[in-house]
Amino acid sequence: MQGFLETLRVAYVGCSVLTSAIGMDKELTKQLAQKVGVPVVDYQKISVCKPYDKEQLEAWALEQGLPLFVKPVRLGSSVGVRKITDLSQLHEAIAYALTFDTDVLVEKGIDHAREIFCAVYGSADRLSVSACGELSQNSGEFFDYNAKYVVAGGCNMYIPAHIPVSMAENMQRDTAKIFNVLQGCGLARVDFLLDEKGSYYFSEINTLPGMSETSLFPQLFEASGKNYTQILDELILLAQKVDERKKSLSVSCQ
Repeated sequence: MQGFLETLRVAYVGCSVLTSAIGMDKELTKQLAQKVGVPVVDYQKISVCKPYDKEQLEAWALEQGLPLFVKPVRLGSSVGVRKITDLSQLHEAIAYALTFDTDVLVEKGIDHAREIFCAVYGSADRLSVSACGELSQNSGEFFDYNAKYVVAGGCNMYIPAHIPVSMAENMQRDTAKIFNVLQGCGLARVDFLLDEKGSYYFSEINTLPGMSETSLFPQLFEASGKNYTQILDELILLAQKVDERKKSLSVSCQ
C-alpha cells in the first residue's frame, strides 16, 4: 500500500516500503537488532529450497534445550507458529510452518516468557517512545491466534508493565534503536520477551499497529501523558513533512 501511495505521490501516515518490508522479515530484523546491540534469542533458519540436516538441527536443539518455537519468517498474528516441547514434534512443525512461508525460524524458546511492548512514533531527529505495556495469557502455551483474536478474555493487558523502572528505560532505549536502524519514520510497536531471570530479548516489530482508541498503541501513549488526538495530529504533520521532502527531490538529471 505504501508503494502504491508513493506512486500516486500521495502523503500517508506510516513507515516506508523498505522499513515495513524489512519489519515483516523476522530474521532480518533480528540481524539489525543485533547490529545495534539489542539481544535476540538463538535461532536456526530453514528454507524450503534447501534440504536441512535433521541430525545437525536436532543436536542444536538439544544444546539449546526445550522448549523451541517454530515460526514462518514473514507472517504475523502467530499464524503457523508451534511450540516444541518434545524433539519428536520438531520436523512436523517445520513442515507445517513451511506451508505458510518459504522460510521458517527454529528459535530457542523462553518458557513462561512475559511479553512486553513499547510504542514509538516520529523520525530519527525527533522520536517519542511510550511507556511499556504487558500482555499475559489466561490459557494456552503461548499467545497463539486464538488467544489473540478468537477467545474472549484470552489475555490480560497491563499498562504500565509490572517491571523495574530501569528495565523499562532500557526497553524504551532499545525500541528507539530498533526503529532507527530500520530507518523508521511514522509509527511502530516493538515487542520483547522477558524471561524468568530478568533478561529480555527483541521479538518483533509491527510497523502498522492498530490505531483505534482501544488499540495498544494509543493506550501505551496515554500512559505516557499523550492523548489520542495529539498523537494523530503529530503523525499527520510528520506525514506531510515527509511528503514535502520527497516532492522537493529532483526526478531529472537535467
